[in-house]
Amino acid sequence: MKALKSRGFALAVLVVVVVAGALYGLSRKPISVEYAKWIADDAGLLTAETQQSLKDYNENWNDKYHAVVAVATVDSTHRWSAERYAAMLGKAWGLGQNDMLLLEVKGDHYYVLLGDSVNQTATDTQIAKLKNAIEKNYYDGEYDGATLQFFRTADVVYAQMSQMSQR
Repeated sequence: MKALKSRGFALAVLVVVVVAGALYGLSRKPISVEYAKWIADDAGLLTAETQQSLKDYNENWNDKYHAVVAVATVDSTHRWSAERYAAMLGKAWGLGQNDMLLLEVKGDHYYVLLGDSVNQTATDTQIAKLKNAIEKNYYDGEYDGATLQFFRTADVVYAQMSQMSQR
């Protein structure tokens, strides 16, 4: 019992807790993305051709609407909810209010994070169209098709939102 009251024991416990916390935090470190490319295919779900198409869409949207759709594919969210993991990535990557982030978790689920401006401007119908664009192909394991269909739909949504804001 005296050992539990000693400063040495308390210091040892403190060191163990700090090291364990640091290791736990490192295991949840967000994936990184190259600025202006906006694709982090860590789970290897997308072909090079699909990635190039996504980059082309993003370059076009950045020029027209000052917006991009970042894509992250991961094997796991490390026990975080997809929503929280996507929010962490969006913040770490510096995504803005006109941007979206498509998080794809291999063999599990996806999540779409909308920037504040998109969230406030997009109608319920537009958001439903984005969801419907990805659903079937994604859950059938057709990640390329799901992602490209999401981008095609996002292209329409961005154009519609731009028209609405010009009125």
